[in-house]
Amino acid sequence: MKKIALVVLALWLFILPVASVNAAEYTQTIYSRSAYFVNLDTGRVLFEKDADARMAPASLTKIMTVLLALELCENPADTMVTIPSQSLFTDVIVENGARIYLQEGEQISVLSLVYATMLKSACDSATALAWYFGNGDVNVFFEKMNQKAQSLGMVNTHFANAHGLDAEDHYSSARDMAILTEAALENEAFKEVISHYSYVIPATNKSAERTVSYTIGMLNESNEEDYYPDAFGVKSGYTGNAGRCLSTTASRNGQTYLCVVLGANLDQAPAGYGNPNLTYTDSKALYEWAFETFAVTQAVPDDLTQEVEVVHGRAKTVGVTMQSIPEVLLGTDETLTYTYEMEPSVEAPVVAGETRLGTMTVLCDGEKVGETVLVAKDSIEALPYPKWLSGLAWFGIHPVFVILFLFLLLLLLVLYLRYRHVQKIKRKRAARRARQRRTNRGALLK
Repeated sequence: MKKIALVVLALWLFILPVASVNAAEYTQTIYSRSAYFVNLDTGRVLFEKDADARMAPASLTKIMTVLLALELCENPADTMVTIPSQSLFTDVIVENGARIYLQEGEQISVLSLVYATMLKSACDSATALAWYFGNGDVNVFFEKMNQKAQSLGMVNTHFANAHGLDAEDHYSSARDMAILTEAALENEAFKEVISHYSYVIPATNKSAERTVSYTIGMLNESNEEDYYPDAFGVKSGYTGNAGRCLSTTASRNGQTYLCVVLGANLDQAPAGYGNPNLTYTDSKALYEWAFETFAVTQAVPDDLTQEVEVVHGRAKTVGVTMQSIPEVLLGTDETLTYTYEMEPSVEAPVVAGETRLGTMTVLCDGEKVGETVLVAKDSIEALPYPKWLSGLAWFGIHPVFVILFLFLLLLLLVLYLRYRHVQKIKRKRAARRARQRRTNRGALLK
């Protein structure tokens, strides 16, 4: 039976990369009812299937629980939680959720509760975190979960508990869970937790040491059928209403992808919990398709000849260059196109590599996959005369001739004023001489 399953999977992985890069063409080959697949290096979404449909997220809920706990706690290893009562876990016990069997009065660290919640998917430890960080009221913590979801832009999510067991008004979507997973992966403490396949919880006042291990088969080296060596984290989940759910990442050859699949095995008997786990089948198929079909490449147009007019500069135009070379995810059968949005003109002085001239958008099949700023290729000095003189060039008059004309005009004005001044002095002298002669004649007559 295992050989047959492996043959089927091999055929699946052989056929999938041959398919068109347009993932919409084989949406129906993904068993999960909802899926979202994105390249984390470039942000390019390669595959969606009902990614915004509201679905029960099962234990993927615990990603939010643990992320909030780690954000709210400065020292998880030394912060102790005292379990108030077994009644805190009534819903977990009734629904037969996974547990580490916390006892009333048990003193256990936040860090231990975090590992139990993420690796073993323990529902009682998730509830204990909600109770502690809700200051004794789990509903306060649920509200914090919803506030965090809203701040992250998770528009199709509402949390009604911290563990993910089926509950009214408890839902999310594949896209929202991808948003949450990306946010969690930016938290170094969270990444440290999920980097361990197993963890030994130290003995407490009520329990001996407990070892918790990851529930994700893709991370288990001893599980040959499900193991995927490129996978890292993050969380699996299952309820009767949610089916199989999984959020994982995988890295190979410098590429990292995030895959979220919800609602797998819902059509399988018994109760959707039989093998094979179709979240693994879907995730591995998408990963293999992406690794075989796509690669990160530098987006450089063959001929970047755009120019921008330079106002009041020693050159009339300036060429452009990219401020940085965008790296984009490109499929084997895909080609890139480029669009440009340029400034109508730029005023001198222009500084090479600094003066912004526009933007270049990188498109793949009409979809934006990258962008960069275009800057001046060369430096251009401003002209050594006032800017307003440049406008005279529109009339065919070179500004230098204008300057010479103004200089000559000024010179003529100075000469004219000098001439007027000299004439004025001469008239004054002549008037003085005339007055003197009249004075002298008057004296002689006397």
